[in-house]
Amino acid sequence: MKVKKNPFLSNKGVLNDKPSAKSDNKRCIIEEKGMSELKERNTICSHCKKGRVKLTFRHCGVATIPRLSCNTCAVSDEGDVAKTSWQKMTAHEQLTDYELNFKFVQAFVGCGDGPTEASRFLTFCSVPNATTMKSNTFGSMEAAASSTIEEITREQLTANLLKEVELTMAEDNDFDFELWK
Repeated sequence: MKVKKNPFLSNKGVLNDKPSAKSDNKRCIIEEKGMSELKERNTICSHCKKGRVKLTFRHCGVATIPRLSCNTCAVSDEGDVAKTSWQKMTAHEQLTDYELNFKFVQAFVGCGDGPTEASRFLTFCSVPNATTMKSNTFGSMEAAASSTIEEITREQLTANLLKEVELTMAEDNDFDFELWK
């Protein structure tokens, strides 16, 4: 039996395709065990009014989803997954906070690193599921973004080339920039 969703756990963030779009999602790094123990010691189930509430986290790549459950009546509630405009490209499990996993992968791609370095970094930081970056997660997210990155790069290179030729040949009266273009 599920109870009404907790408004403090709901996630209203939506990632869309626009680079300037900002998500409502906020990130934090917490020690799971300490947070879970603190929650269990200080929270009573709102459904049965006597059971202790346990906090656990489900992991998918770098991201996690909080889950509350009562140790007496077995009622549970799970945080919402972050919605993304990439839904058509991902399986259900991979949808779990796809934005965070995607940004993590793009940060490593941007500095020339790959899945091995990403996995090492996560292992060093004691992040659960560090090995997922070494397997399927990194490669599939990199592939999903590569065509868009190539298109943006091509557009910028072309625009820069046109501007450079226009500025360089501006003093040459015999050169027809529009014809060249």
